[in-house]
Amino acid sequence: MNLTDEQPQAVSAGHVPSASQAAAMRRHGSRLLAAGFIGAHVLGILTIIVLAITLGTPGAISGALGVVVVLMYRLIGQMISNSSTRLAVGQQMATAMGSLILRVTVLLVLVAVWLSLPAEVAARFEVIGIASGVLAAELGWLAALMITGLRTRMPIYDPAESAETPA
Repeated sequence: MNLTDEQPQAVSAGHVPSASQAAAMRRHGSRLLAAGFIGAHVLGILTIIVLAITLGTPGAISGALGVVVVLMYRLIGQMISNSSTRLAVGQQMATAMGSLILRVTVLLVLVAVWLSLPAEVAARFEVIGIASGVLAAELGWLAALMITGLRTRMPIYDPAESAETPA
C-alpha cells in the first residue's frame, strides 16, 4: 500500500508501524534533527560572537559550553526517538520518556558538578555566557523544528492531496 493512500486512524499502544511508516517517520525525524542542529548552530554562533565582543574569551567559551550542552541534550533525544520507530507505539512513548529522564538526570549531575567546582575554576566561566548559549541554542533548535515541522508533509498522517480542485 502506498503511504499517501493510507488514511489517518487511531492506533492502540500495541500498534507496530509498518516498515514504510517507520521509514517515513525516520525520514521526518532526520529532517527535524538536521533543522534543529542548524538552527541551534546559527543562533549559538551568533551568541558566541556577541559574548566574545562583550565578555571576552571567558564569555565566548562559556557560551560555547552552553551551546554544546543543548546540542548534546537534543541530539541524543532525537537520535533515540528516530531509532525507536519500529517499536510499538507504547514502547516508543516509554523509550522517549526513559530518554528524557536519563537526559534530565545527566543535566542535574552536570549542575551538581558545577556547584562543587572550586571557586577559582568556576570564576573562569561567565554564568551569563553559559545561560546565553543555552538559551540561544534552545531557541534556535525549537524555531527550526517549528518551521520544518510546519513545512514538512507527513504521509502517514496527512491525507493525499487530490489533483482535482473542488468547484
